[in-house]
Amino acid sequence: FWDSNVYDYKSSFLEMEHKDENLFLQYTNYFINDLTWIIDECFGKIETIREKELSLTTANPLAREEIKAEIKKERNFVAHFLNYGNSCLDHVSLLSADTPKIILRKEILEKVTTTLNFCLHKLLMDPEKINIESPIELHLDQSFLYIRLGYIYADLSSFDDFILE
Repeated sequence: FWDSNVYDYKSSFLEMEHKDENLFLQYTNYFINDLTWIIDECFGKIETIREKELSLTTANPLAREEIKAEIKKERNFVAHFLNYGNSCLDHVSLLSADTPKIILRKEILEKVTTTLNFCLHKLLMDPEKINIESPIELHLDQSFLYIRLGYIYADLSSFDDFILE
């Protein structure tokens, strides 16, 4: 699924649900786990990048070059994984809009709600901690993430199971 356009996945995903329920649940579980891991790791790295960017102003020239190299390495990590994380969030968003009953299944509902709340919590944490240079280069578009999460919450808010969870 990740190699194809995210918007073309729906028929394959629905086919998987009907043909092999265990595979469907495993796949859904994987991308929800991936999303949680990616958000946690990336936001941790973003905080570290922010701290290192701030330390550049007081570092001596030799240390400054070392810090810049570390920042570049961490930025590459974040850019790679946030791109993937955005794709995971796209999947959840499309599922919530097109086929919400899939992610409201009792087998995955708690994990979905926990992950959504975790993502929202990370976005709402101290904004200064994630105020880094050129965030868009890292695929960190907070507006995109807020909008995606807002759509997901709106799509699922009419379902009692989601609200209760």
